[in-house]
Amino acid sequence: MTHHRPKVFGIGFHKTATKSLANALRQLDYQVTGPFGVRDPDIGEHALAEALPRAHENDAAQDNPWPLLYKELDAEFPGSKFVLTYREPAEWIHSVVSHFGGGTTAMREWIYDGLGDPVGHEDLYLAKYNAHNHEVIAHFADRPDDLLILRITEGEGFEKLCPFLGLETPAITAFPHANPAGNRLDRRARTGGKGKGKGPGAGKGQGQRKGQGQRKGQGRGPGARKGAGQGKGRGPGAGMGKGQGPGRTQKPDTGPDDPDSTPGQPPPETPDTPAT
Repeated sequence: MTHHRPKVFGIGFHKTATKSLANALRQLDYQVTGPFGVRDPDIGEHALAEALPRAHENDAAQDNPWPLLYKELDAEFPGSKFVLTYREPAEWIHSVVSHFGGGTTAMREWIYDGLGDPVGHEDLYLAKYNAHNHEVIAHFADRPDDLLILRITEGEGFEKLCPFLGLETPAITAFPHANPAGNRLDRRARTGGKGKGKGPGAGKGQGQRKGQGQRKGQGRGPGARKGAGQGKGRGPGAGMGKGQGPGRTQKPDTGPDDPDSTPGQPPPETPDTPAT
């Protein structure tokens, strides 16, 4: 573990590519810790006490409950760097419902006022997401060198992260996206899995069987979904109004609030160890 450089805290909500951030930091030789206490019914009381020793033992941290503790972490570790991973609200809520809809965890119940299942509570989830982003930006308003807003799902990567951390950009600059296929699944869910081409509506059906093992269509992800989240603007300040979430999809929870976990993937045995 490297002690001379500032600690780095990823404080973006789940489903904003926080695992991709963790992978990038590891590629930059940071020792990174991740989510914990996802199913602890008293996580709200235990989070800070459990987080501080982990933060002292590691170079960086990300995923829940770390975003909820940014003020305490800022006070405990002066001079640290904070990365707010950000995703457009409409895309974010679709991803949240796609991955977590139909299930609940104690962590999400703590974050979202006792409502661990996002289905039917999209407006509340969006309000919490937008409020968090606004509050983070306001907290660091007079310290711009301590906060980086990073839009990994839009293609931003080392070219922004490395200068922020005072590091040289790696010679191989491909950012280690943890779940690009998952992002495609989200896009297919938003467009209903119909149409051709690369624009809205791309993707064919759900893979209906035809004959002996032949498939009609290419979609393999979650079922097509109705409804579209509403949200305008590109920055964290956009989308503060109410938004309609996608239609209801019943499927099991994916386990720990790992933003890049694949739907249906079982939870890792150790929350701090990224799922493979």
